[in-house]
Amino acid sequence: MPMTEQPRPSTVGLLLTILAVVLLGSGLILAQSSSGSGQGNNWTAPRTAWGDPDLQGKWTFATTGTP
Repeated sequence: MPMTEQPRPSTVGLLLTILAVVLLGSGLILAQSSSGSGQGNNWTAPRTAWGDPDLQGKWTFATTGTP
C-alpha cells in the first residue's frame, strides 16, 4: 500500500496563521466603515472666550499630579 503524504505541522500552522490574519483584518476593516447616515458629528469641544479648550470640571489631586 502506498503511503499518503501528510502535510507537515509547520505548513498547517502557517495556513492557520494566514487564515487568522485574514479574518481579523477583514473584521477590522468592516468595523471602521463609515456610518453612511450623512449626519456626521455635531458635537464640538467647549472653548473659552479666547479659544483655548475649556477644562472646567472635577479635578482631584490624583488626576492633576505629575508622574
